[in-house]
Amino acid sequence: PSVKQENMDDHQQVQVKQEKFEQPGPKRRRLSQKSPDLSAPSFESRLTEWAEKCLAFQSSGKTWLPTKPCCPASPFLGLAAAPWQGCVRGETTSCVQLLGKEQFRELRDFYRENPHHALFNDSSHPSSERQTETTAGSRPQDHRSSTGNQHRAAECMKMWPWMRDLPTRAWAGNGWLLVEDGMMKLSPTGGGSAMQGLEIFESMGSVPEPDEPSSRAEPRAEEGQVVTKKFRGLERQSGIQGIYWNRLMALWRVSWQEGGKRQIRQFPISKHMKLGLSEAGASEAALEEAKAFRKELVRQGKLKPPKPVTEKASGSTVRGLAYNKSKGTFQVQITDPSTNKRVHGGMFKVKEEAEARARELAQELGLQEELVPVKPLSEIPHFEPLGPEKGINWRTSAQGWRAQCTVDGKHRELVVQPKDFSAKEVEKAWKQAVAWRKQQEKEKERAAQSRKR
Repeated sequence: PSVKQENMDDHQQVQVKQEKFEQPGPKRRRLSQKSPDLSAPSFESRLTEWAEKCLAFQSSGKTWLPTKPCCPASPFLGLAAAPWQGCVRGETTSCVQLLGKEQFRELRDFYRENPHHALFNDSSHPSSERQTETTAGSRPQDHRSSTGNQHRAAECMKMWPWMRDLPTRAWAGNGWLLVEDGMMKLSPTGGGSAMQGLEIFESMGSVPEPDEPSSRAEPRAEEGQVVTKKFRGLERQSGIQGIYWNRLMALWRVSWQEGGKRQIRQFPISKHMKLGLSEAGASEAALEEAKAFRKELVRQGKLKPPKPVTEKASGSTVRGLAYNKSKGTFQVQITDPSTNKRVHGGMFKVKEEAEARARELAQELGLQEELVPVKPLSEIPHFEPLGPEKGINWRTSAQGWRAQCTVDGKHRELVVQPKDFSAKEVEKAWKQAVAWRKQQEKEKERAAQSRKR
């Protein structure tokens, strides 16, 4: 005990010494604490709390907003996944379980550096009764005016002050919006905005599709943490590497690398349906086009020929199966997400027995398997424009009204998603899109007049 006490004294002396010689700045505020904050609950203990909070949010039917995420882990999922939790996907899976390895580390590190950050404040948690301390990674909340409270409907397009302190990956889902041709960046409209809180969107880059397979590894288990992962696969498969079905846009997509950059070519089924083909027939026709295009890429040397079809690929969609041609057996092996080590489940002559064992082993390791069905287009909500206004249409991929306008040579657009697909909510979203586009038209006219002067 005496040795331990001596080490702690040395640690405190070092802290005091650093306090004397540090220059004023954010780093000094962090080092000014005389001793480590032992009042904050451990990161591991809060994981369970956040998972429960996330599941409760989803079961309540509330709408996910960037300003009101379902749980602290949600913003760290990034652009492709965060807005879908507890809102569109309707799945009972907590955001903590969906975090990738890097996302998990960022959440853990951010919490350990800023345990009293506004992001982690919760009225239901005892630690929230403490006054929030200003740390090197956070800023005090801005006081909102009474006029700002009159525009609660538009606040979903803004970021709270604490969101600007998060890592870029963390607030990507809050400051950016996923659209058909990439992702849209939020930028202030200025004082002439039609509704306080609305933001302007400008096309920026591209982003992976939510339904595309991810190569990220799962995080290593912390003390007391139950590591789970959900395997997701689309019901509609091409059977060929590099050809994927995009369920939101109803098209086949060919993906390849060229010059270190990802290239994409899309083959929608809509043009075949206009020729009178059924949805199934149009999907087959578009898939044949995608296959022919891939063959041409192989001929040009931009892609390698598809790998030969194995016994597993031809008859099983269960994860964790490997077919041994020399022995003629199916081997069950799955990576344990808590240790990143392979766990062997045995070898079987019969494929069905191997599949049953693979499912059993996956359940033991906390892994789930899910097959995402492909809905027919007739079951996907679609609405025609509710007025004569131009530049506004319904985007099936975004499930909302998309308003577009070009101002000063820059393309701007806004997607307004209704809370549900009732006539009242759809019309309300339409009016918001119309109001936004009218404001852009006014700004466009002012810009044209200023150029004439």
